[in-house]
Amino acid sequence: MADDGIEESGAGPEQAMQVDTAVVGPPSFDFETYISAYTGRARTKRLRFIANHCPDLRKDALLLCLEGLRSPGAVNVRDLREVASELERAGWLPADYSEAATAKLAAQVKDQQDRLETEVKQSRSAVVKENVRVALRDLGNHLFDSGDFEGAFASFMRARDFCSQPSHLLEGFFSIIRTALELERWEQVATFSARALADKPQPGPASTLNALSGLAALVQGRYRVAATHFLEITLANPDVIKPYLSPRDIGLYVTLCALATFTRTELREKLIENPNFKHALEHTPEFRDILRDFLASRPRAWRAVLARVRNDLLLDVYLHAHVDALFALITEVALIQFVSPYISLDMNVIAEAFALSLPDLEQKLVALALSGKMNIRIDSNAKIVHKILTNERAATFAQALQTGRTFELHCQGLLVRSLMQRHQLTIENDQSTSARASNAHPFNF
Repeated sequence: MADDGIEESGAGPEQAMQVDTAVVGPPSFDFETYISAYTGRARTKRLRFIANHCPDLRKDALLLCLEGLRSPGAVNVRDLREVASELERAGWLPADYSEAATAKLAAQVKDQQDRLETEVKQSRSAVVKENVRVALRDLGNHLFDSGDFEGAFASFMRARDFCSQPSHLLEGFFSIIRTALELERWEQVATFSARALADKPQPGPASTLNALSGLAALVQGRYRVAATHFLEITLANPDVIKPYLSPRDIGLYVTLCALATFTRTELREKLIENPNFKHALEHTPEFRDILRDFLASRPRAWRAVLARVRNDLLLDVYLHAHVDALFALITEVALIQFVSPYISLDMNVIAEAFALSLPDLEQKLVALALSGKMNIRIDSNAKIVHKILTNERAATFAQALQTGRTFELHCQGLLVRSLMQRHQLTIENDQSTSARASNAHPFNF
């Protein structure tokens, strides 16, 4: 563990995704303001995640979740009963909750599902593609709203076969993607989002698709791809991503993923100087400070901010499993940039700048050297890092000579080929001999 409170496991994305951390103590953000940025399924999903991972907010999160599931038009009886059961076990169930009313709602939901399934059968008998598509779409939407995501996914996939217009196909893609998101089928989210983006939709739908593609990449540990997709979102109209993400989410996802994978030039051009991304940074002032401190080479400052917001990040339903892996990657990038200008550098200076103990710092530097990310030698006794110097002049001459030899061989081959064509010479061999000759000779005649 680092001295400033940042835990860096050093695990890769695959190991990081197995982490499930309980947050001790309340977060630094205002809970009601945070959750008000979400609606529908995204709100329910985040509230249940917070309830399961933060004991201090468990009661408030469950009560808000129950309130949303009991609101007019809500038909997710499955989630309603699960949340009510959790509240009852804890002794927090509101007195006005009625299981009889829930049972009545469940019966209405079942009747509606039966009616929609009957409409699907009737439309198939009429053999009208548009009627079949609409019936399957309506059934899928009902199953999605009621929490049957497997059934909704199957219905949306069948409806796609009856799409006859580009707008219908785009609508079908959105339905499939949002259902795959709930089922955590990230490969399908990425695949169908890419197919929909290939048709160059309007800016609004394109922003939503990029948000979904970014989420899939983030969960899969492809941080650079995630940041690239999130930066394509037009944040001037945040309502298009509200069913899934908030501008605050975009700000912190992009900042963390970009710090771990972008160069300093890319950070300045794509984040700091990007007028579109400034909308996201306005919702995350602490991450704006992290960016500025990182570019100003003030590691102690930005590491302190990361340590302070770590508990907040662990309450994010998509990011929580990647927090420590991202922190470790960001620290690695910063160490490489800090050490690279020097031929030799005192490890005490580095430790002071990063607020790390000498054993922790040495462990990180050894790991970077062994992985080939830093070309250094470490003097453990004197606590000095030495850069392994290369003779750049000799390397340049060697590269120039090799380029000349390659060019000479190509020229010889072209001359031989030209002479053979002029004299109408051809060489015919059996297939196996020809294949061996082709593999052995650098030029294929």
